[in-house]
Amino acid sequence: MKTEERNELIVRSKDYKKSNELINAMGIGTALSQKLFAVGMLNMHIDETNNVVATIQGTQLRKLFNSTSGSLYQHIEELCDQQIKGSTIFQWQLLFKDKENGKIEAHQVVTDAIFEKGVLKKILKD
Repeated sequence: MKTEERNELIVRSKDYKKSNELINAMGIGTALSQKLFAVGMLNMHIDETNNVVATIQGTQLRKLFNSTSGSLYQHIEELCDQQIKGSTIFQWQLLFKDKENGKIEAHQVVTDAIFEKGVLKKILKD
């Protein structure tokens, strides 16, 4: 099995739904950041503070990044630090425009990310 096919299995093995607004929100991301988003969608839960949290274990991250050894830190840093890659997971934004009523709403999809002990936790806008 090709590496690319193996990576796609992470996402294709489960179904999840997302709105057109959410698809557009992550449109500026890289293919890898969009895969990360999809895997996060499969691992969402509501924590004790009523935040929507996506927790991705190191084994899933390794498959996603096609990494068999070494630190995952560099991969996560590239997806979180705008100075390294230019686009990050924090640029995913839901934007609602109502020109007739002069109203615009912009909501960040991912508000926080914590990578610690090989586990990535993303806090999503509820």
